[in-house]
Amino acid sequence: MLDYVSWSPKERISRGRLKITENIWFYKCHFTDEGMMPGVLQTETMLQTIVASLCYEYSINAKNCLINKTSSDFFNKIQGPGYIDTFAEISEEH
Repeated sequence: MLDYVSWSPKERISRGRLKITENIWFYKCHFTDEGMMPGVLQTETMLQTIVASLCYEYSINAKNCLINKTSSDFFNKIQGPGYIDTFAEISEEH
């Protein structure tokens, strides 16, 4: 789903980016009168960025990872063209 993912090993941060266009598929079927990006797809972009961080940092297969805490805040509706930028940081290990 993401168009771009980068990894900064020094800061242990990944950045993901999704470009949204006016004719992206979910605008036509999610609240058709006022199309918007579903929250579950927003969460998916965040999770893909987190998994990319783990894969970059540990060179492992993502199916062997356990993500035990995430948080997200939704401040506004996502409508129309633009970009979603997501960031993930590996803050501690157990």
